[in-house]
Amino acid sequence: MSLFFNHVFLSQRGIITVTLLRKREIMLKIFKFDKEVYSGAEIRERVDYYDNESNRIFELSRTNSRGAVSALKTLKDEIEAEHHYFEKMLFQTIVSSFEDDNALVVNTYIEFISDIATHLHDTNNSKYLSDNIDGFHQALAYTAIKGLLDNEKTYGHHQAANVERDLRAIGSGSQEYTFLSRTHMFLIHPSNKSYNEMLKIWKQTDGNLFDEETLKGYINKKLIDKFK
Repeated sequence: MSLFFNHVFLSQRGIITVTLLRKREIMLKIFKFDKEVYSGAEIRERVDYYDNESNRIFELSRTNSRGAVSALKTLKDEIEAEHHYFEKMLFQTIVSSFEDDNALVVNTYIEFISDIATHLHDTNNSKYLSDNIDGFHQALAYTAIKGLLDNEKTYGHHQAANVERDLRAIGSGSQEYTFLSRTHMFLIHPSNKSYNEMLKIWKQTDGNLFDEETLKGYINKKLIDKFK
């Protein structure tokens, strides 16, 4: 291969690499409600992002259909990444243990994403740009998610988030750390095995590792009832 073709190949490969890296950087983080919590403000911002992007793509399609198709493909990838994560059985098991407003908000957001994902089709074809953008607008018009959100509240797996927070603060090697490690494993990977491992460690303590209020913040009763 000549020096010229070597240069062209390496240059093109560099452009592709940079493009892929940039795409990874701008891809939205998935809302992992089964492991973490997110503020109402964060969730509202995400819904607004999908709304604004769909409107931007619609306007772009008037003058640049190729650019609009490319932008829609990126948006579709972001939607589908969340949708596929939400479809996992483990995720659904954990989210089914949520209660009250937390359950309502999380499930409404999941339904919103599912509604968009299931209506997107042939996104590489400019012929269907208008239909796909209409799908976004209909999902946004139908969902009640923004009216349910409280910007100051958090939504998701509160018990897992509480345990992870305190694990960072407690030094390894202590009974507290060992118990919280097993508890965190149970909360994010609930099973009969992880429940029994958590229970085994608890029985090795005097039962007074934490005050009642703190301990309450670690306990997901529905998951315990399901796997004990």
